[in-house]
Amino acid sequence: MKRKKQKLNKPRNPFACDPLMTKSSVHEKTYKAKRKSARQQLKKESLSWDSSFSLIGSLLRII
Repeated sequence: MKRKKQKLNKPRNPFACDPLMTKSSVHEKTYKAKRKSARQQLKKESLSWDSSFSLIGSLLRII
């Protein structure tokens, strides 16, 4: 059986993999991460508010 000839790959662009381009990174949190953080903070605050509210309510019932 005859084998197919392999295609030669195109030569790579030497400027596409510039070393300065590899230094880039994300400088800001994503929108999704900000939303998640806000939701967690709100939940934490609501739990602390709820516990303090129930404490005040129980004190008012005693008086």
